[in-house]
Amino acid sequence: MLSPVSLDKAQKIINENIVPVKKTEILKVKDMVKFNVWTDRVLATNVSAGIDVPSFEKATMDGYAVKFEDTLKATPENPVNLRLIASIFAGNDGNFKIKSGECIYVTTGSMLPASASAVVMVEYTKRDSDNIKIFKPVTLRENTGKKGEDIKKDEDVLKKGEILTPAKTGVLAAIGIKETEVYSIPKVAIFGTGNEIVDAGKDLMPGKIYDVNSWTIACVVKKAGCIPVRHKTAKDKEEILKKRLNEALAYDVVVISGGSSAGEKDLLSDVIESSGKILFHGVNIKPGKPTLFGNVNGKPVFGMPGNPAACLMNAYVFLLPALRKMAHLPFERKKVKAKMSEKLNSKSDRHLFVTVKLENGCAKAVYKTSGAITSMSSADGFIEVPTDKKVIEKDEEADVYLF
Repeated sequence: MLSPVSLDKAQKIINENIVPVKKTEILKVKDMVKFNVWTDRVLATNVSAGIDVPSFEKATMDGYAVKFEDTLKATPENPVNLRLIASIFAGNDGNFKIKSGECIYVTTGSMLPASASAVVMVEYTKRDSDNIKIFKPVTLRENTGKKGEDIKKDEDVLKKGEILTPAKTGVLAAIGIKETEVYSIPKVAIFGTGNEIVDAGKDLMPGKIYDVNSWTIACVVKKAGCIPVRHKTAKDKEEILKKRLNEALAYDVVVISGGSSAGEKDLLSDVIESSGKILFHGVNIKPGKPTLFGNVNGKPVFGMPGNPAACLMNAYVFLLPALRKMAHLPFERKKVKAKMSEKLNSKSDRHLFVTVKLENGCAKAVYKTSGAITSMSSADGFIEVPTDKKVIEKDEEADVYLF
């Protein structure tokens, strides 16, 4: 029997019982090159630089490495003449020395000769064989980059808990990292229940419907940064449901659709209660009243409504933030302000989620029924109508939470 709790209490119970994964794994640089699996992974340890970046003083412009004092009297009318003694290109050894009156041609990113103190940009020079005319003076260290200017050896460049964005992956590459420790990605087992459910692609017999919920839940799981693992549908028999649940408990989280309402054949609550603990069964919301949350063998178990729109809405409301937390990823529900395109009346004593489409700065309600998946596919987001609010007037501004 359902004993609905408030939306706030349901969210609080879920948050208190969801723990970020502790399991970690080692990612090797060969995996980054082959499969690009580092992006969006979460560091499980600090990363310290084993080298300076750059590891040498370098030229930041194409030009001539000089002793800056030699250029101080240079003008366009009276250039300074220096003797060219060598050239250094990016990637070459820069083990050269220059004396006063000499210079070396350098390219952007090449090593700076140890005795050089600046680089004159090639635009302010003229070459005549080995004689280089300098038409503009330079200051000490001008057009050069210091060793360790970007990253210093032994510096903690990335912290535990940081997400590996493309730029942060670039930092790992810059310091020549061979491997790093990250948190494992949570795996989420998904299966539907019901004798009426048929897998997509199979012939649809009278009285049967295609499995919608496993696919929509899998997409939400992926959006949460986790790995969906779809299992076979469980028929309406207690022993089959128990078997599917036990198989699913090999993963970090279990999400089951259907079988959670108060009907005669909705067996899910009995099976979970016999194997673990139900933390709530029923939430005072519409759609999605029969939502269930429990714990079996230390694993969170979500029981979602069987109706497709209700199932997907509750996946956005309850499952998405829970999985983001488990994966060590931040969660923020994006919202925009929009005026209602028409008056919205609530005759329910439950907290409403109403799907809406955004058109020209206005929100238009597109919710049909909890069983209509187009209630979701036609929408850009949803608005909330609390139990103490019965009317949202036309042109009244509302918060639209985007999918």
